[in-house]
Amino acid sequence: MQKSDAGKRDMQRLKEAEGRWPEYPRTVMDLAKLYKLSVPGWTLPDQKDFWDKFRIKLQTKKPAG
Repeated sequence: MQKSDAGKRDMQRLKEAEGRWPEYPRTVMDLAKLYKLSVPGWTLPDQKDFWDKFRIKLQTKKPAG
């Protein structure tokens, strides 16, 4: 299997970040997001919509007046 130029750049980016904190986990997450992948153990299982009902809704303050 032949890698594209973009794939080669992404692999080089990951290799350069290896062993560096917090660059490595950020790079892993950035690349996973770019390729629409989930990282096991770093993201919640299932679809985002499923978890939205458990998230705290932030209330915005309405201006007085």
